[in-house]
Amino acid sequence: MTGLDAFFMRKYDKNNYNCAHFVVDVYKHLTGRDITAEMQGFLFPAGKREALLSLRRTFKETTKPFDTSIALFQGRRVAPHVGIYISRKVFHLMESGVYHVPVEVVKIGFKTVRFFSC
Repeated sequence: MTGLDAFFMRKYDKNNYNCAHFVVDVYKHLTGRDITAEMQGFLFPAGKREALLSLRRTFKETTKPFDTSIALFQGRRVAPHVGIYISRKVFHLMESGVYHVPVEVVKIGFKTVRFFSC
């Protein structure tokens, strides 16, 4: 996680900075590539996110995650959530803060997890 420590200070803002904004920032930091346009439908506030459609248009779904894969978590009655797969864990932003935890931990409360390559 070298070089990513500053991201632990990021704060969630339901209208201006959500999990997708966080992924865009981390992805750009790691790869130099700006995926803002590709994530556009996911950058809306929770009730208006177009997660799967947005990701399927521009990314390729993969069954085996690798570093910098986008992890999409979906469930019933909960807004979709996204993180970035790094070092066998998901680095993501929630209302309560930034976490780097195993997929199984993030998946609590969600029905499915899918991974996408950029």
